[in-house]
Amino acid sequence: MLGHGRKGSRRVADDVPDVHPGHAVAYPRGVSLSFRARLEHASVPWLERMNRVPKPAALLVLLALLAVGIFAPSPWAGLAFVVIALFIGWLIFLTWQRLNLPERLMRFAVLALVIAVAVVRLLPRG
Repeated sequence: MLGHGRKGSRRVADDVPDVHPGHAVAYPRGVSLSFRARLEHASVPWLERMNRVPKPAALLVLLALLAVGIFAPSPWAGLAFVVIALFIGWLIFLTWQRLNLPERLMRFAVLALVIAVAVVRLLPRG
C-alpha cells in the first residue's frame, strides 16, 4: 500500500484525476489537448461499453455487417463496408502508437482492402 500510515508520504493515485465511466475529465483552463488525446478521451466510454459486450455477440454483429456487405444491393452493401472501415480505422488510430512496423502494415492493409471493397460496392457498375 502506498503511503498509508506514514507521515509526509502521498499516493501516486492522488495525482490522477478521478475518472468515472461516462464522465468527462476536468482539465484546468487553458489546457489544450491534441486531436489524438481528445479522441482517446472521447473513446474511453465507447471502449468500456464494447468491453462489456459478450465476445460472441460482437462477432455476430461483425458477421451481420459482412453479410449485408456481401449480399445486399449496391448502395447498402457499400454502406456496410464503410461502417466496417470506420470501425477498423478508429481502432487502428487508437492503437497506432503502440504497434511496431509489421503490425502497422498488416492493419493498414486490412483497412485498405475494406475501403477498396466499399468503393467498389458503392460505385455503380457499367
